[in-house]
Amino acid sequence: LNKKALLDCIASGINVIMAKGKSINSTIFIIEELGLKLTQITLGGAVVITPERKVSNSFKIGAKLYLDVVQKIREKGHELVVATIDGKIYCQEYSKPMDYITAVGEKIIKADDLTSDYFKDNVVSVSIPINESDPMDLFIVKTYKDKLHVVRSG
Repeated sequence: LNKKALLDCIASGINVIMAKGKSINSTIFIIEELGLKLTQITLGGAVVITPERKVSNSFKIGAKLYLDVVQKIREKGHELVVATIDGKIYCQEYSKPMDYITAVGEKIIKADDLTSDYFKDNVVSVSIPINESDPMDLFIVKTYKDKLHVVRSG
C-alpha cells in the first residue's frame, strides 16, 4: 500500500475507493487514517462497505454450495478458512499454513463447527492455505470454475 500516493490523490481532490482482498476488520485503520469517505470493497469484492461501515452489498456462497465445498476440501485432507459477511475470519482447526493469513494482519477465530447454520448463511469467502502446485488447487479450479470465483493470492 502506497500511503503517500493515496494521500496525494486525496489532496488533489481524487476520490479514493480501495478494493482489497482483506477483510474490513484488517483494513479499517487504513480507511480511518486516510479519512476515506466513500464505499470500500473488501474480501475480493464479496462485501461492499458504506462509509458508515455498514454492509451495502455482499455475495454470499449459498448454503448447499458452501457445504459441498467444505466437504470436498476436508475429504482431500485440507482445512479451510472462511470469511463471513461481517469481515470476521474463522477456522475449525488451525494449521501452520494459516500463518500466512495472520502474517498480513488478519485475526483467525476458532469455530466449533464451520457447517453450522451461522456459517451456511453468512460465508462470503472460503480459503485453503495451499500452494498453486498443490493438486488441491487444480481440483478446486476444475470442480468450481463455473460456480465460484477462484482467486490465488499470497
